[in-house]
Amino acid sequence: MALLGSIRLTAAVDVKRGERVNLRQLFSVEERRKAFTAQVDAPTGAKVKVNVAKLEPMETIVDLGSKKGEAASLWRLLKIWDLDRELVASEDIRKGEGLEVTVETL
Repeated sequence: MALLGSIRLTAAVDVKRGERVNLRQLFSVEERRKAFTAQVDAPTGAKVKVNVAKLEPMETIVDLGSKKGEAASLWRLLKIWDLDRELVASEDIRKGEGLEVTVETL
């Protein structure tokens, strides 16, 4: 696995440990659009693993690819239905808390 990039995003809601939440609920549109610099190429259709602190990881495929050095964001990388995929919280999350999001190519 190679690190595509990482960014710290702010939670928009409180989530209790064990609850299910999706990325659309957890992060505002503005947060999901925040860009990070792609560290490696991630072409459309590439498999990636998205790790959000305090949530279970998610594997998916890239919707709109990025090349090394280009701006990338969850908004561009993830398919619309990935934003609605429910993930289980491994710890409590507080509204306003910064969560590290990392994306790795598989």
